[in-house]
Amino acid sequence: MKKLLTFIIAFISALQASGQIEWVYEPPFYSDYAHTLIYTKAGNYVLLHGFDDTCCPSRLTNLDSNGSIIYDLDNEDIPMVPVGNIISNVQTFKDVFEMPDSSIALSAVIRSLDTSSGEGHEYDAVLKLNQAGELTQIIKVFSQNIDIGLSLSDGSYIILDLSSSRISRIAGDGINLWQKNLVGYDCLSMLVTNTDSIIIATAQGLIVLDGNGNITSELGVFVFEKIKTYGQGGIVGVKEDSIYLLSPEHALLAKTGFSGDNIKDFAAKDSAIVVLTNANFVYLSNASLSFVDNFQLMDDMQFKFIAIGGENLILSGNETYGDTAAGLITVSSFIKEYSSEGSDYDLSNDVGVVEIEQGTAADVAQNSSSSYTVFFKNVKVVVHNFGNKPVNTLYLRAKNFRSKKINNLSLLPGEDIELTWESLESYFSFDPAGQLFNLCIWTSHPDFRLDFDSSNDTYCMDFLVNSGEVLTQNNIIIYPNPASDIINIQLEVQQPVGNFALRILDVNGKVVKESLAAQMKPSYSIPVSDWATGIYFLQVLGNGAVVDAKKFVILK
Repeated sequence: MKKLLTFIIAFISALQASGQIEWVYEPPFYSDYAHTLIYTKAGNYVLLHGFDDTCCPSRLTNLDSNGSIIYDLDNEDIPMVPVGNIISNVQTFKDVFEMPDSSIALSAVIRSLDTSSGEGHEYDAVLKLNQAGELTQIIKVFSQNIDIGLSLSDGSYIILDLSSSRISRIAGDGINLWQKNLVGYDCLSMLVTNTDSIIIATAQGLIVLDGNGNITSELGVFVFEKIKTYGQGGIVGVKEDSIYLLSPEHALLAKTGFSGDNIKDFAAKDSAIVVLTNANFVYLSNASLSFVDNFQLMDDMQFKFIAIGGENLILSGNETYGDTAAGLITVSSFIKEYSSEGSDYDLSNDVGVVEIEQGTAADVAQNSSSSYTVFFKNVKVVVHNFGNKPVNTLYLRAKNFRSKKINNLSLLPGEDIELTWESLESYFSFDPAGQLFNLCIWTSHPDFRLDFDSSNDTYCMDFLVNSGEVLTQNNIIIYPNPASDIINIQLEVQQPVGNFALRILDVNGKVVKESLAAQMKPSYSIPVSDWATGIYFLQVLGNGAVVDAKKFVILK
């Protein structure tokens, strides 16, 4: 994460703040993406997140006002009691909302299987959890999807299927009270007012329903993509780069726009409205939609959601560790509070890998005729603390490898620490012995927090897969590199056992030059003026076995 660029210092007194919460999910292997954030009446932060950025959140995390986890549930943690031959499990979550008694309800996709016939079915359901995250109620819904769920003041559920524009009300005991097909409407968003009116934003305008599902108003002039409640029955709606404020009687009170910077998310509470735009601007408004302040978040994070907490602003989204351009990344969902003064951001954790070195061996194990596993053993990793705070815990990560958590570091600002990754495994569909493997290692989650600058997280190096031979690093010197006319090679390696060979391969593994001799010379010069631009590999062989290698580049 990079630094806050600008902040106009002033805000609404209701949002004066001091301390801040910062929480980052720790995915053990896969990345993790934020999907839905709510801030509850009890002052808790509830986040739906999962390993897919576009759909299907599979984890629910509930944090208290201090940022401590109340419960953290995977979809597989939700118990489903078998009924006869039918076994069921939660496939994915879809939406999360708060009930009048401050419990949490989820809409979810359930997969059931008849063990006697082998037939399977999927359906949506409402899952209600108590304050400890324990399942207290399952309401199965077979007649529609549940894309949006909300609750009325009596504890009944309002569920909306966006694809079919079908809406239902289900009593707190699970009895279906009514279901309506909103023919001619393309539904986009929904809210429930403090008087239990149901308001739906559609592509054809707002429609208002009473508690019995009857349409009482059709407001075609107001076409919003998303709506939320405000004050005593008011409505805040957004469309593209504009935000609107409606009275409880649905009269337009105010409107403002952001000059082509579309609105990503917004929140309304008491006398404040806040807006998050695609350009990562946060705008702060009073009750009349007059924007009094703004700041821009200039960083490599993906901000997705904004809310107003008890005293602070709350932002949630995805933090990226590693090298984004190379696709060597770990993505983690996060929740972070921001003070209204803009002076207590605490973006001081910043670590990165500055050196790696191949260890004692890189063993190849043949699993089958076309499957091989390489074990890189005792890889040395040097981590530097670029920040201004000591770091005690971090993760080491590499593409297609499981992460390694390091504790008790006491890594002071400006200092290095040498770590050992005992074993990393990689899989090949061919025999990789004698080949170079580009290994990249990066850091993440310094002290379980955001990272100030991801550009210094990653370090890459070519490792030789050598079937167990012990390697010495930096014993081949090639210059100039890149080269255009000639390459000079200096060899500082022990004389290989048996016949010596010097071999050069292109990036596709084709041999472009090979020199055989009984004895190795300390230096060579090779003309390359007629070679194509690209990456090449120099190999030193003894009796046909690769004992060392080096990559170089031809650039015309």
